[in-house]
Order: sequence, then structure tokens, then C-alpha cells
Amino acid sequence: MRLFSTIFLIIFSCYSLAHKNTGLIIKEDGGLVGLPQAYEPASFDFKTFTVEVAGKTLSIPECVKHKVGVNGKGDYSLDFSASWFHNSTTLPPYIKINVIPKNGKFEYHMLFNLDNLELIGAKKADKWTDIVGFRHSRVLIEFSGDCLKSIKIVPAK
Repeated sequence: MRLFSTIFLIIFSCYSLAHKNTGLIIKEDGGLVGLPQAYEPASFDFKTFTVEVAGKTLSIPECVKHKVGVNGKGDYSLDFSASWFHNSTTLPPYIKINVIPKNGKFEYHMLFNLDNLELIGAKKADKWTDIVGFRHSRVLIEFSGDCLKSIKIVPAK
């Protein structure tokens, strides 16, 4: 019995060390809650698709919004999460914006560096399903050079 308990604890502790994003709450006024003090204040403006973190503002342009399923109809939802407590030698602290269209088979994930709001990358993924044997794919979304140049990050004043 002790051997079983020891093996169980070892296996369980490996899973508890796995990396997981911290979910962020978006208030009615657009305030993002859940980031550490170093990244406050933080907010998101749904009308202008603008993210603000610690005095820096990022305006997400139409060319990016178009590729990640954002349209003028508003038939999508947004989910925010972040990670700042992982090993930053491979990935900097980041904020993740998930765009989940109400209709369709895909959802979209955008990662932005929390320190400077630069776009790290974006992916298109199959919506989650629990069908046995279903393969979930993730495809990197590529943006044109002109599109990437149109991403504007405004430093604190």
C-alpha cells in the first residue's frame, strides 16, 4: 500500500507542476482583473479592439482582426488569460486573447508580450470537442509585413 501511495504522489506531483494560464476577468468597463501589480492597470476596449497594459496601449488593426475571426457582426466571444510565472527564457510573460466565433469549427489564439505588447504569434485551432479519436490541429496564422507594420504600440506618456 505504501508503494502504491508513493507512486501515486510522484505521478500526481508531476501533473501539478504543469504550466497553466491564469484566467483574467474583464469587467463591464473593460478593466482586466487578475494580472500582477507590475502589469496594472490593464484594460480592453471592445469598440476599438485596444489593449492597455501598464501604461502601454496596443491597437489591434483590421488586418489582424480579419484573420482571427473578428467581424463587424459581433458573433464571437473573447476570453483573456495570461502567464508571467513560467521560465521566460523560452517565452516571455504574455497575455493571450482567444477569439471564439459562435458559428464555425475554429477558434483563434493571439499571444502578446506583457512587457511591451508586441505580437508573439497567432494560431487557428479546432474548437474543443470530446469526441474520441478527434485530432485537434493548430495552424500558425501568418500576417503580411504591411499588416505587422500597422500594429501600433503607444508607450506611456
